[in-house]
Amino acid sequence: MTDAEFLQDVTISQLLPGPNFSNLAIALGYRLAGVAGAVWALLAVAGPGALILLGVAMWYFARGFSPAVSAVMHGMGGAVVGLVLVTTARVASPVLRDSRAVLVAAVTFAAVGPLRVNTALVIVLVGVASLFLHRPRARA
Repeated sequence: MTDAEFLQDVTISQLLPGPNFSNLAIALGYRLAGVAGAVWALLAVAGPGALILLGVAMWYFARGFSPAVSAVMHGMGGAVVGLVLVTTARVASPVLRDSRAVLVAAVTFAAVGPLRVNTALVIVLVGVASLFLHRPRARA
């Protein structure tokens, strides 16, 4: 597989709905081994997580709301919050380079979060405002 073919599959996987990594696995599996490769790639990527989730759900429903299960679930909730914060920081830090970008991010967060404005409307309005704020400037 060439670099161009790989880049093409990455681009396609980002355009398709769903998680990029599973889309990429399916595209690469299909490119390398046809339909069977795509199926095996999907099973290899999604299967372990699905089995773990199924096991945890079965354990949770078998044990009920015991203190031990509640403690485990609270711990998992804390881990998820930490993971989301770290991922957000990694994604946001290269993008938020100037005050205009920080303003766009803050307005988007405030509108969608606490103010509960329709997300599609916020994307359209903030997208237009962002394009205006980041338009190319004429040189003097």
